[in-house]
Parts: sequence; C-alpha cells; structure tokens
Amino acid sequence: MVHEFGHYFSLLHTFEGSLGDPCKNDDCLVDGDMVCDTPPDRSFLGECPDNSCDTDTLSNYSNQTFFIDTLDMSSNFMDYTSCATDFSHHQIDRMRFFIQQVYPDLPITSEDSRCLKPCEIAAEGFDFSEDPIIAGESVSIFATDRRFKNYEWRLSSFINKWDGEDSISSNQIGNSVSFNYTFENEGWQTVYLRAWNDDENCFTSFQRNVNVTCGVEARFSPDKRRNAAKQPDALFTDSVTFIDYSYGADTYEWKVSFSSVAGVDFPDFYSTD
Repeated sequence: MVHEFGHYFSLLHTFEGSLGDPCKNDDCLVDGDMVCDTPPDRSFLGECPDNSCDTDTLSNYSNQTFFIDTLDMSSNFMDYTSCATDFSHHQIDRMRFFIQQVYPDLPITSEDSRCLKPCEIAAEGFDFSEDPIIAGESVSIFATDRRFKNYEWRLSSFINKWDGEDSISSNQIGNSVSFNYTFENEGWQTVYLRAWNDDENCFTSFQRNVNVTCGVEARFSPDKRRNAAKQPDALFTDSVTFIDYSYGADTYEWKVSFSSVAGVDFPDFYSTD
C-alpha cells in the first residue's frame, strides 16, 4: 500500500526504464526514476542488497550524491524487493512538491472537520451452507461475525458502489445475520454484505464471487506451479500432472493450447482421462 501511495504522489519505480536501459544516467533528473539520490537500478526482484548498475557516479556524480559506485537501494518502497522500509530524501521532496502543486487542498490540519477518528470495525465475512451451490436449490447464507445490529445483503453481476451510483443491477436479498436464498440462474454472481451498528456511515463490507452451477462444476489443480522447458527449441524437459477436483461429473474433456515457441506452432492437446 505504501508503494502505491508513492505512485499516487508521482514517484516512479527505482528500476524505471527497465524495458530500455534502466542504468542510463546521463541526467539523473530525467533518466530512470528522475530522482537523483536513488541509484540506477535494473533489478526487479533482486537480492537485499544488490548492485545491478555501475553508472551511479555519472550525471555529475548523480548531482553530488554518489561519488563511488554504490549498492541498489533495495530498501526503497518503490522497488519490488521484500525488504522495503523507506523513501529517499529526494523522493520525499518530490512527493511534497507534487502535493503542493497538484493537490494543494489535500493537506488538512487536526482541527479540520474532515479529520475525524475512523470507525474501527471489521467483519470476518460470510459463508454458505452448501458447496457447490446449485441453481434452483435453497442455500443458507450466514455472516461469520454476529456482533452487528444491522445487515444488508445484495446480489449483483458486477462490482457496485455502496453509494448507489452503480447499484442499478443489484438487488437486496436479505437483512439479517443469516437467511436462506435460492439462486435462480447459473453462472458467476457476486454477493455483498454490509454491516453496521448505530451509525450507518460507519460500516464494514465484504463480498464473494459465487459460481452457481447445474450440479456440475469443473475444478482442477496442477501438481507443480512451475515447470521447466528447454528454449528456444521447445524440447520440453519437465512434465506437469493436472488433477481433477470437479463436482458431479462422470465425463471429462481436457484441452491444452500452446503459444508459439521460437516460431513453431504446436497443435492443441486433448484428453478425456
């Protein structure tokens, strides 16, 4: 979340330009992430620490910041490493400048009426009594957190806002902590729960996508998530087994489609196992 706030306040990735030349440092105010005290960095998911560029001292020693080649700033929030802990001083200056120039009304004081203590509630969500959920059959839907006074349940085919702007296609299906409901149609549908106590403006919400079936649902999982292929000749050196976890089926049809490899197209693979 901190990384995304950095983007919101105009910061780029420390490895910016990785599709071209991320180590380019002719002008540290223009090249890379346009911040001079973050060294050039070509590593997306590098080690902590890493040193992926040797151009740190270019651009007038990065405007008098790096007089010798230095390690990548792996601790920076705008990298993709697992050890992010901070922003640089010039990144902070850039964010403050951006706020002052683009969002001058954004900063607020503690006396401002908008700076109220947030409502501190959270819900664990909800669950269903049946799996799979079959069209035309009643299913019990229940909230897993029962400490609220008010519950509102809605069903929609797309994500909607609770302020009502996009809720035309949604309809309320319940108003208690648990209830029975019958899904009439097959397909993916979205169930929303909103819960609150005395103040309706202080609410918690939760949503789940539900696959309503005719009694048959296709599910599978591979026995490994990564497998090796020898490139560029497409001489595959590793295999993967797809395991069926379907409901209610007695006949199976599999299809595997291949992308073009080194200019060679492979036909689709079929199986009924």
